[in-house]
Amino acid sequence: MEKENLIVVTACDDKYCPHCGAMLASLFTNNSRYSITANILTDDMSALNRTRFQEMESMFGQKINVILVDKKQFEHLPIGEYFADHINICTYYRLLAVNLFPQEHRILYLDSDIIIRHDVSEFWKMNLDNCAFAGVKDVSFMLETCPQRLSYPVSDGYFNAGVGLYNLDYLRSVDFNAIISEYIASNLDNILYHDQDILNACFHGKFKSVSEKWNMVNDFLLRNYQYKGDDYISFNMARTDASIVHFTSLYKPWYRECQNPYKKDYWKYLKMTPWKEMQPQNIIQSKLKRYKYYLKEYIKKMLGVLGLKYGYIRL
Repeated sequence: MEKENLIVVTACDDKYCPHCGAMLASLFTNNSRYSITANILTDDMSALNRTRFQEMESMFGQKINVILVDKKQFEHLPIGEYFADHINICTYYRLLAVNLFPQEHRILYLDSDIIIRHDVSEFWKMNLDNCAFAGVKDVSFMLETCPQRLSYPVSDGYFNAGVGLYNLDYLRSVDFNAIISEYIASNLDNILYHDQDILNACFHGKFKSVSEKWNMVNDFLLRNYQYKGDDYISFNMARTDASIVHFTSLYKPWYRECQNPYKKDYWKYLKMTPWKEMQPQNIIQSKLKRYKYYLKEYIKKMLGVLGLKYGYIRL
């Protein structure tokens, strides 16, 4: 029987190729029921990394396209110093998706610092009638502050753009390119969270909210996270068995300092890729600062064991 198609888009630079590889390995492993085409948007990729993605095509029997992007069209857009260590201009490349896939009705966008733990059918097949995107609302403080900064009603929410189901038919019908171009031209100084701000500002009220299990960001996993949604029981269940884990912290899973409880999943899937030789790195270079960091995290862990709300949840 012929498999259904699943169209995935991601973006990365040469440095992030191993992490993108881990993400794709997790996607392919847990969604073998689909014929997957994974499209990687990049402004540069070494011959070695291209070859390794080709190896992954053979390993998993899925398709990987590397699509070169001219980054000059985005160089005027802001990347603040606060984000310089873990976000770069590639984050804006998802804004090209509507143009790049004219024959598709929908795409699933996935950041490259993500691991997919389960089948995504429920999300992929979601009804998107009269919606631009489906995604997960961001953390509480973003929900409160970002709509105000972007001058739209707080009740419309603010969505994390790292995982998004794009309704391409709708976006083409409203002239997506014209809408975002006009917004950028008039609001360049107000863009803080990159393309995420742009998408939320332009399409607030047209996002379909889905369970946090489809984009389990770092802060959701903290014991002291102040959940302000409507269904804490479902939220807590999602935390302990997330379908898509998004490593949004500066301390990514390839760093020894990462305390995210799903860190092991990253290494599990990285070992299935041609980058399996990679070893954990230290983001904190100073031994003294690293010792202080681990001491602080150990104290949080012990307080968590005692029942206090510190550190990460236990899986």
